[in-house]
Amino acid sequence: MNLFNKFFVSVLAASSVVTASNVIDVDDKTFNSVVVDSKVPSLVEIYASWCGHCKRLAPIWEELADAYTPAKGDKRVQIVKIDGDINRKTSKKYGVTGFPTLKLFQPDGTIEDVNVGRDFDSLSQFIKDKTGVPSSKPKKAPSSVLSLTNDNFDEIAYNKEKTVIVAFTASWCGHCKSLKPEYQKVSAVFKNDGDKVIVAEVDNTGENTEGLKERFNVAGFPTILVFKAGEDDFETYSGGRKVENFVSYLNEVAGLDRNVDGTLGDNAGRFKSLDAIAHQYVEAAEDIRKDLLEQISAVVEGPEAASAKIYKRFAEKINAGSIEYLEKEIKRLSNIISKGALKSSKLDELKTKLNILKTYLPGQVVEEDVAEIPAKAIINDEL
Repeated sequence: MNLFNKFFVSVLAASSVVTASNVIDVDDKTFNSVVVDSKVPSLVEIYASWCGHCKRLAPIWEELADAYTPAKGDKRVQIVKIDGDINRKTSKKYGVTGFPTLKLFQPDGTIEDVNVGRDFDSLSQFIKDKTGVPSSKPKKAPSSVLSLTNDNFDEIAYNKEKTVIVAFTASWCGHCKSLKPEYQKVSAVFKNDGDKVIVAEVDNTGENTEGLKERFNVAGFPTILVFKAGEDDFETYSGGRKVENFVSYLNEVAGLDRNVDGTLGDNAGRFKSLDAIAHQYVEAAEDIRKDLLEQISAVVEGPEAASAKIYKRFAEKINAGSIEYLEKEIKRLSNIISKGALKSSKLDELKTKLNILKTYLPGQVVEEDVAEIPAKAIINDEL
C-alpha cells in the first residue's frame, strides 16, 4: 500500500470514529419515510447549525440516541434530528418558529410538542411516559450532592453553622461532566459530616434556578463557590478538581480530618490541651491524676466538649485498670475498624475513640502535629 493510500485509509478510519452516532439525521426528502411512515415512536429535534441552544442540546441528544438504540439495532424509539434552517419545507409543515423545536411522532400519527427540561433525565422520562419504553441506560446511583434551587439556596448556603460548597453546572458543559464523578465522591467522603459540611450543586439547566447565575456573577461553568461557616461572604474555589484536592481544602476550612476514602484520620477527636493531660495521666501519682481528671471534667463547652467526655471515660477506665487495659483496648478497636464491617458512622465513632485512647500511651503524642478536630456531638457511651 503506497503512502497516499495509507493516509487515505487512516483519515477514513478516523472520520468514521468521529462521526459514529446513533442519532438519525434526515432531510426534507427522507423525513416522511424515516419518521412519519416508520411505525416507530420518533423523538425529533428540528435545529439550526448556528443555534447556541441547539449546540448545547447536541450531547444530550447523542446520549438519548445511545440509550434508545439496543445492541441489535432494532430501534424501540428513534432519536432523530433535522436541520430546520436548511430543510424549510419540514419546518414550515410543522409550524417551527424557533430552534430547537422538539416533537414526538407516534406510530398512530399523533404529533406532540415536547415541553420538558432539556436534560437527559427529563427527556427520557418524557419518552417513557408517552411510549412506555424505558431507557436502556443504567440508573444512576443515588447522589448525596444536595440540589439547590431558588427555593432553598439561601437557607442552605447561608447557614452559618456549616461550610457549604456549591458547584454551578450545566448539563451541556463538558467540564461539568468531568467534575461530576469527582464531586460525588467528595460528597460521599463527607456524608457523615452534615453538621459541618454540605456539598451542593446548582444545575443551571434544571428547573427553578433562574437568576442564581446572575446573582453570583457566574460567568462560566463549572464555577464553585464556598460559603464558610460563620462568615457573611463567599469565596470562589480555585483549587484542583480531583477528590483529593476538595477533601484537603474542606478538611482545612471546616476543621475536619477525612481521608479520601471517607474514613477518619488519626487526628479526629483530638485536642492539644486534652492530649497534654492524657500524656501525663498513666504515669501520674494518684493525687495528680485526680487533678488531671478534674481538668478534663471542667471542659463542658465549646468544640472540645464532646471529645472531653471520651478522654474522661478512658481516664476513669485507666484508674480502675492498668497500662494493659490500654494495650488490649487499642488492639480490640483496631481489629474491629480494620474489618470495616460496620456502618460508616459507627466506624467513625470507634476511630475517634481509638485516636483518643492512643494519646494515653506514654510517648505516643507529638502535640505540634495534632489538628484541633472535634469529636461528634453525640457519641455512644459504650466503650
